[in-house]
Amino acid sequence: MKSPNKAHPLAKAAPLFAVIITILFTGNAIAVSLGPDCEPRGLIAKGKEAWDPKSFWKGQIGEIKEYVDAQRTAYKLSMIERKRDRINERLDDEEMKAMGIEQYSNPGLDREMAKIDRELMQMDRQMLNDAIEWGRKCTAYANMKLSRVNQ
Repeated sequence: MKSPNKAHPLAKAAPLFAVIITILFTGNAIAVSLGPDCEPRGLIAKGKEAWDPKSFWKGQIGEIKEYVDAQRTAYKLSMIERKRDRINERLDDEEMKAMGIEQYSNPGLDREMAKIDRELMQMDRQMLNDAIEWGRKCTAYANMKLSRVNQ
């Protein structure tokens, strides 16, 4: 029989697995050589742009898409993890109740935890929206740079 307060051993590792899957799914964590201003970031990126601007900006379009896709995947995995946590909480409560174990509840703490979770969800959503907006802006910029190189 399962101990009442013990989660599955892999449950605590789930967030780490989500990050690893995201990195493996996209091939890398962040491959984009552009900064927030859509300009090449760092000496290597600036050198690549100077050496072969057409290849550099073409590559950036793909890397931007990969980066934004990775952010979407991470957001989806985060939402799935939150959903899993809520389901597991309910199942743990049912299990404790079925075993006749009295549960401690603090409505004030529960409200505060729900508020914190909503704030974290809002931050995750904002980070995704920022990544999408950055991707749109930098893709347009990369296309503009490519059109100048092709002239």
